[in-house]
Amino acid sequence: MRLLFHLLFILVYFSSMANDNFDKGKDTYKNNNYPKAITLFNKAADQGSAKDQSYLGYMYGKGKEAK
Repeated sequence: MRLLFHLLFILVYFSSMANDNFDKGKDTYKNNNYPKAITLFNKAADQGSAKDQSYLGYMYGKGKEAK
């Protein structure tokens, strides 16, 4: 039972971290700071965030990483 609790806690913790990086990345993207936005989206995407993976795909598709 304790193991289940610990696993659930870790899952919620990393989920909130990914969501925080997404929000920061989105704000940074809106301010046209594309390199920093990519860094933030990458952190959350590496944790499995589909939203961040989608934003990264959009940015790479539009060539935003090169600026």
